Amino acid sequence: MGGLRWLLLGSGGMLLAVSLGIRQSFGLFLPDFMEVYAAGAGTFSLAIALQNLTWGLLAPLFGLWADQRGAGRVVVVGVIFYTAGLLLMGLGLGLPGGLFAGQFMIGLGMSGCGFSVVFGAVARAVPQQQLSMALGLVSAGGSLGQFVVPALVGPLLQALSWEGVLQVLAGVTALLVLPAVGLREHPGGVASPRAWSLRDFPGRDYGLLGAGFFVCGLQVVFIMTHLPAYLVEQGLARHYAAWTLALIGLFNILGTVGCGWLGGKLRKKNILSCIYVLRSVVILGFMALPVQGSTALLFGALMGLLWLGTVPLTSGLVAQLCGADRLATFYGVTFLSHQLGSFCGAWLGGVVRDWSGDYQLMWLLVGLMGLLAAALHYPIREAAPAH
Repeated sequence: MGGLRWLLLGSGGMLLAVSLGIRQSFGLFLPDFMEVYAAGAGTFSLAIALQNLTWGLLAPLFGLWADQRGAGRVVVVGVIFYTAGLLLMGLGLGLPGGLFAGQFMIGLGMSGCGFSVVFGAVARAVPQQQLSMALGLVSAGGSLGQFVVPALVGPLLQALSWEGVLQVLAGVTALLVLPAVGLREHPGGVASPRAWSLRDFPGRDYGLLGAGFFVCGLQVVFIMTHLPAYLVEQGLARHYAAWTLALIGLFNILGTVGCGWLGGKLRKKNILSCIYVLRSVVILGFMALPVQGSTALLFGALMGLLWLGTVPLTSGLVAQLCGADRLATFYGVTFLSHQLGSFCGAWLGGVVRDWSGDYQLMWLLVGLMGLLAAALHYPIREAAPAH
């Protein structure tokens, strides 16, 4: 890959590192919210669920805009929304209006500077035979952010008010307008998007892929949002929650790069099935063990290996089924299914916890859903990779 393509990959990785890293850290604010405002987990969870739903609903539209007009300007709009959302939360996190308005704006921001827009720019610049690995490298940038940001937010919450921490994060996010320049369209990329209609909808295999991605969203957002509160309720010190989330991000670097590489060697749908089965084993095993600092950190490391490895594989399958020139649009549609699952994971986690008094029932559901996702991916018809 040439220098301009490496610039594009680096810029995309930086965008995902900051946007995903900050988003992964929101669960660290939940214990304070529950304690200071004497509220259950349901209100905070519903705001996170709203963010995920907004991101999912608007990702296809932002993706279509990026496919037609280029990714750079779309990312700038997304960064503005994301920064505004963090500022709204920082100015009024304890007020339902500030919390919900902020998360809604963050959902808008993620639609413009998240996976679908970045992946679309990469797919238009990188040859098909290198696409799976390229998507894995860009996803690894997001993984690095998911390690660094929670590890920093934890200590910051000890030193500053949560409003102050959110304002610091807003300032960091505003700087993302700089890597947006690196996402300009590459002159050696694929052809311009073809005209298409509903008759071009990929059909059965695309539907199975989206249904399986629903489970991915449910699992990761439940864990991301509710794991910190769960660990605190089990008697662990708060820093264990921050480091468990950070370990998910650290080991996710290995997982995304490894899955991106494997996706160029093996059928992606088979790798996805294996990932979901292993997630079920790890989650149900975590339930069966006593909750200690060591088991929490081990859970973070193991889940990290399986965390976003689904993303380069799923987006690579979308490119095969729909064409690389329309990846941002059709991945955006698939990602809507993921975000519907995310909505359920964030919201139901809080509802079930407040109704039953603990998270055990939700952990069981999240673990068993991985087996369903594995069964949905296995029948997908996918050509063997060219060697």
